[in-house]
Amino acid sequence: MKKRMIRKIINCLVLGCCFLLGSASFAHAAETPKIAAKAAVLMDLDSGQILWEKNSLEALPPASTTKIVTAILALDMAPLDFLYTATPQASAVGESSIYLEAGQQFTVEELLRGALIPSGNDAAYALGEATAGSENLFIHWLNIKGMVLGATTIEFYNANGLPSEQHKISAYDLALITRYAMQNRIFAEIVKLPNDVIGQNETRRYLKNTNKLLSNEYVIGVKTGTTDAAGACLVAAMEKDGRRVLSVVFHSPDRFQESLALLNYGVENFYNINIAQTGDCLAIIKNRRQEALPLLAGNDGCFTLPQTVKKVQENWQIKKDLPQSYNVGEAMGVMNLTDENGQLWGKIELVSGAAKEQKGFFVFVENFIQNCKKRFAGIL
Repeated sequence: MKKRMIRKIINCLVLGCCFLLGSASFAHAAETPKIAAKAAVLMDLDSGQILWEKNSLEALPPASTTKIVTAILALDMAPLDFLYTATPQASAVGESSIYLEAGQQFTVEELLRGALIPSGNDAAYALGEATAGSENLFIHWLNIKGMVLGATTIEFYNANGLPSEQHKISAYDLALITRYAMQNRIFAEIVKLPNDVIGQNETRRYLKNTNKLLSNEYVIGVKTGTTDAAGACLVAAMEKDGRRVLSVVFHSPDRFQESLALLNYGVENFYNINIAQTGDCLAIIKNRRQEALPLLAGNDGCFTLPQTVKKVQENWQIKKDLPQSYNVGEAMGVMNLTDENGQLWGKIELVSGAAKEQKGFFVFVENFIQNCKKRFAGIL
């Protein structure tokens, strides 16, 4: 009985399977939002896929949304409890401020809250000093951090987004970095706070978030930005009905309403399929030595589809002539996710795992069965 079940699962996976995603009737996609912002992008937070965009690759001034990059770099580099003493340079930074005074002390976590919630320019500058020892070195690190995360347009000249002619980034690149930042628990907790308090006694500061969208129960962040050159900017995120989406608008005539329109569009008109995580075993075949060869997912298999796509199919392309010997992680084929019209919606690279001798086959396959149960839960 157990062998028949295993064989059935293997045959199903290797030959490909066609499945319906839920039994509910799907609504037709709503009309695309009309966005007047100079540049904008809508991204699925889980898959990272772009759901809508306008001039999203154009490098533009981001104003204080710069502080998203500043905050995640500080979180990745500096201890939260590091005690920073404000310098005269930090206390002199103007405009939006938490009114640092030279000699006052705050932890890195308090500075993060001061930079992200009320958009304190001085707090962002102080984070640079606390993390790198100087803002100049920190700015260098900011640009490197952005590039490491995949941003190709990032060119920052300060840590807070104050006007600088060449200080720019594209809406897409900022969304890419923000998606990474939202995976950090501390960052995600801070950017959804409408109010907060930091410091004690004479250093006590009452913070009020500049993001008015936080009055919406489903909005979970993240950051405003405004300068004459950048106009009104906003990076916003929403979590609703199991969907998590992220929007960026640059130079918008109504950043809050345009962002809300994008977020609602992303929640209401798309859904995700979670096929596998990197390293999951998707199939088992036999190599020339009659050993069990697991085919592993070489990339995460979370894909976002419009709700008008009701039926998808896994199309497998596996190497016909397997080599006599191979390395773990070697390319073995690909699994494409297509709709009934043949349109490609996702791709998982198939890589080789460690071959198992026949005597250990059923021990190994137990883990494979567990992956299958997770993969097809609620689908078949």
